Amino acid sequence: MLGKLIKHEFKQTGHSVLAIYCVALATIGFMLLSYLTNITWMGVLGSVLLIGAGGLAVLMTLVAVVTNFQRSLYSNQGYLTFTLPVKCSTLLLSKIIVSAIWIIISYAAFMACFAVVYFYAKVKANGVGDGIVSMIGDFELLSMLPSKALVIKLLVLIAIGGLLSVITFIGYVYFAVTIGNIRQFQGHPMIASIAIFLAVYGVVQGFAAKLTYSFPLSLAVSEDTVKLSFISMDGAYTEGMMFALGAGGIIFTALVALVLFFITGKIMENKVNIK
Repeated sequence: MLGKLIKHEFKQTGHSVLAIYCVALATIGFMLLSYLTNITWMGVLGSVLLIGAGGLAVLMTLVAVVTNFQRSLYSNQGYLTFTLPVKCSTLLLSKIIVSAIWIIISYAAFMACFAVVYFYAKVKANGVGDGIVSMIGDFELLSMLPSKALVIKLLVLIAIGGLLSVITFIGYVYFAVTIGNIRQFQGHPMIASIAIFLAVYGVVQGFAAKLTYSFPLSLAVSEDTVKLSFISMDGAYTEGMMFALGAGGIIFTALVALVLFFITGKIMENKVNIK
């Protein structure tokens, strides 16, 4: 049943999200044409707008998935959605999975735009290339890393961490939107949702940041291995580790997201106020 829900969710959200990408692709096409003109000011303008289009796609995707969650569950559509013969937790999981995939795609598109601008600027032989590279930052720092194998390990870990961050972020948002739609907040659901999200997100991230550096558990990354080390991130470098990633904050954040998932599912079953 989860597979059918995911398939339906893709169809339901595809219209709004794909429309965003159509606009972004049209913008990208126009900007790429500006590169072919070989006119300096058009190249600079094209580069800025290309990155802007990628960033806007990420922002609009976030808005689309949150709006769809609110509309499909807590508006008139909610009466039909909640009659489906599935558990609320399964319904919630399908929405989290689909939303995470759309957000990851939008982020990948943004990074692709960023890469196009960067490599265009590196290839250009005139001042526009130098200026854009300076605006973006010096990515040549990557060449200072000891080996390709180490870079790949770090990128994989960063990608996994980014995926977890996306899923937990969606969990915070859906929890806040669900709380905002209980009877006690029915007069101002949007204000309540924003306030709850900021409060929960701020508190959790504050504790996670402290645990990341102080909790005695880190991922030690070297050219040969990736292993758990039972020392804090602050102390890892004194032990001679090449790179250390604090694991305490990640574990704490994942546990909080899991708890919020179950709480959200229970509230959906019994407490929400459908308009």
